[in-house]
Amino acid sequence: MERLSERFLAVAEQQPEATALVYRDLLMSYAELQRQVLRLGRAIGADGDSAPLALHATKTPGTVAAMLACLTVGVPYVPIDPAAPPARREAILRDSGAKALVFDDGAGARPELGDGCAVPVAAVGDLLAQPVEDTPLAPSHIANVLYTSGSTGVPKGVLTTHANAVTFLRWAHDLIPVGPGDVVACYAPLHFDMHIFDLFGTLSQGATILLLDDRTLLFPEVVCRTLREQHATSMYAVPSAWIGLLRSTALADGGLPELRTLMYSGEEFPVPPLRELADRLPGVRIVNIYGPVETNAVTALDVTAEHLRRDRIPIGLPFGDSLVFVVGPDGQVLTAPGEEGEIVVHTATMCEGYLGDPAATAASRLTVRVGGADYETYRTGDFGCWDADGLLHFRGRRDGRIKTRGFRVELGEVEARLAAHPAVREAVVTARPHPERTHELIAFATLRTPDGVSAAELTAWCREFLPAYMLPREIHLLDDLPRTGTGKADRVRLTELARSAGVQA
Repeated sequence: MERLSERFLAVAEQQPEATALVYRDLLMSYAELQRQVLRLGRAIGADGDSAPLALHATKTPGTVAAMLACLTVGVPYVPIDPAAPPARREAILRDSGAKALVFDDGAGARPELGDGCAVPVAAVGDLLAQPVEDTPLAPSHIANVLYTSGSTGVPKGVLTTHANAVTFLRWAHDLIPVGPGDVVACYAPLHFDMHIFDLFGTLSQGATILLLDDRTLLFPEVVCRTLREQHATSMYAVPSAWIGLLRSTALADGGLPELRTLMYSGEEFPVPPLRELADRLPGVRIVNIYGPVETNAVTALDVTAEHLRRDRIPIGLPFGDSLVFVVGPDGQVLTAPGEEGEIVVHTATMCEGYLGDPAATAASRLTVRVGGADYETYRTGDFGCWDADGLLHFRGRRDGRIKTRGFRVELGEVEARLAAHPAVREAVVTARPHPERTHELIAFATLRTPDGVSAAELTAWCREFLPAYMLPREIHLLDDLPRTGTGKADRVRLTELARSAGVQA
């Protein structure tokens, strides 16, 4: 089994003095990064236990080194959003069975855990200083566990194998070649699956990673200047990030003269700002990439001037050896142009499943029959259709999952948190379209007693467990929810209320 870190180690031997990482004013060579990775790996594997290791995923060199160290010794890593509320962080630690939580003490304070959480916390600096010998360890075939929003109210862990990730990178390098001399900007958070391309796709090819830390990302003007000053040649980010850069005066003043490839995924890119961005960056290759975290990317489209004249951008064609089908309610494959159905994917990059949840894993699979052969597929839950040119188009979802600022959110998880408040009788969360963030969440709730709790208090309640991107933009307290003929909450009517300008609480 080829491990995800092997190509990085080979490159480090071939070009030790080349720059592997740029972080603020720090330049780290391949040799120095390799030294840290091997030393951290010995410390991480010293107990002979290949149980997962959680990482406080600040976008810093220490976190990158810890990820590579885990991969090198065969310990799955679990990146945890550093901005996640403590309760959510602890829920992930418990669910993943992490043997420790590691943080980069060179770039931030020690993360605090509650008294009821027994997971030890370790600093990268202490692990690097620890005198340890190589310890025999049975390596896991799981590379990482990436947590996503869960419809039951609990985040669910996606199990990605080394084989999944290595295969994806092989295909991705055919699609987006990078090599020595390239500078790949890492914009997305390290708990996103996009980091697999940004980090390991870059280091496996001898290129340089430009880590854009959270402080830099607060200011689009600074991001733009940093990309220009550090000679960035490519960047992979969600549309809302690119739109933020588009609005910066720095992009208008100097552009990004060395940028060759602009990649986006995670949500639809509204055509007007994408068209404007293409005008601002003439000659830059624009690639629309599609795929859920359970499969990583599976389709791509080189966006052309012709595509920019349309109302919506297609998500393109499968790449690598992935097979993508559109199926109807009965599971039959649909091929006629314009015929809408669920997008399902057969690919070697399909994750092993959800950690500790065989029922959810089974529900995510569908066997389809094509040309006399059976294919096991992952059900994306996204709906789409083929056009007359053979390109795939995204047509939205039919369930309670939405995207906002590139993050996947199960509306059921937000509803579950609201409904857990002792004063709440019933809660429904819906989504309102937003021109730059794709969607924003709007919640409706009824109370057990009048004036039992305020909307502001419910927001604070949600903030204790949910990350910022999952917080409702508005919470409306109603005497009762509108009902369907069967007495259920009328979600269609509530969605209409959320989208109207005059919601009456």
